[in-house]
Amino acid sequence: MSCHGLYAASASADGCETQRTTTTDAAALSTEELETALRRYALRADRSESAAINLLIDDKGWLRRKDFLGHAVGYEPESKAATVLWQRAADFLDHVDATPAARAILRVAVALGRDDLGILSLGPQTGSPVIRAVSRAIGHNA
Repeated sequence: MSCHGLYAASASADGCETQRTTTTDAAALSTEELETALRRYALRADRSESAAINLLIDDKGWLRRKDFLGHAVGYEPESKAATVLWQRAADFLDHVDATPAARAILRVAVALGRDDLGILSLGPQTGSPVIRAVSRAIGHNA
């Protein structure tokens, strides 16, 4: 797992420093500003973290929750970039009231964001069976 962008690496349990270097709360941004800031960060993130960020943008649910934004999303005004603190997002699941589907979406985003499943080691050919398996699991005939 890499820790980059708005937060520096440290010796914490999750490998990333959770101390914010921001001066603006991500929850204070409009939805459009937040999505733009997250996309800006995703451009320089690895492809697994970029996919996780885009999952949250596409889903929309978590990015509309001020409690989630305040707990697990940071914004750096100088770079106008926002990122998700993946360990904090995972911890948020322990005490949040959400539907099973919403919780599953955040779990998948966290797993991608931290590359818990080793997705970065897969290429287009080796990843295709994974895509088909997930499609089947959610009810799509792949």
